[in-house]
Amino acid sequence: ETRSMYNGKGWELGPTEKKLPLYRVNTNPLPVDTRFNVSLLKTKEVTQSIVMNRDEVFPVLFGGFAIQKIVEVNKGENPFQRIVWAPRQSELRFTGRSNYPRDYSIVTQEPIIEEGLLREVKGDYTNLPEWAEYLQVPADLPERVKQLAVDITKTATNPYDKAKLIEKYLAEHYPYTNTPDESKGKSKDFVDRFLFEVKQGYCDYYSTALVTMARSLDIPARWVKGYAPGEQA
Repeated sequence: ETRSMYNGKGWELGPTEKKLPLYRVNTNPLPVDTRFNVSLLKTKEVTQSIVMNRDEVFPVLFGGFAIQKIVEVNKGENPFQRIVWAPRQSELRFTGRSNYPRDYSIVTQEPIIEEGLLREVKGDYTNLPEWAEYLQVPADLPERVKQLAVDITKTATNPYDKAKLIEKYLAEHYPYTNTPDESKGKSKDFVDRFLFEVKQGYCDYYSTALVTMARSLDIPARWVKGYAPGEQA
């Protein structure tokens, strides 16, 4: 699940996102986001099989980036009528209120990340319309949020290393908890409150802070909510 607009309290669909077409899903390859040329991007094909062990309804189907097509839903018995595809967000959205798919298989084209090449990128994204929504921050974003981002990244010479330094800083300075003490928070801005007052939180806190600070440095970033494989520390 992704959102582009940070409103100071959380995330919402931006004005453009609300107007974009959605596509009905079948077994054909899904339409792509045409704004970006990814012809040079190296990928590896991964087939993912998901089996849900809880009877909850989620707004999206889970899958690694970037989903290319759905192979099967509920072993073919109830295929695709409640699923739509949003290319701009790379989201498989579930439109029903019940009967979320119990199991499904998808094919993804997973990007092969080459850190050395990413470090060579020093582009200016500020005047490119296709990146504008990923640089948006509220006009009243507290200045100390921006200054902290500058201070954290002052040794980096490229956007990739700046993003990694912010990630490292958040991981080392803010304890993870599902029950942050919000009574310590006075600021009206969610990120500002997390970074300077509450100083603890869970996934939404970290991801929102990282995206917002990256954007304040003119590094395009998109907020993505989901889960990743791994082991709990």
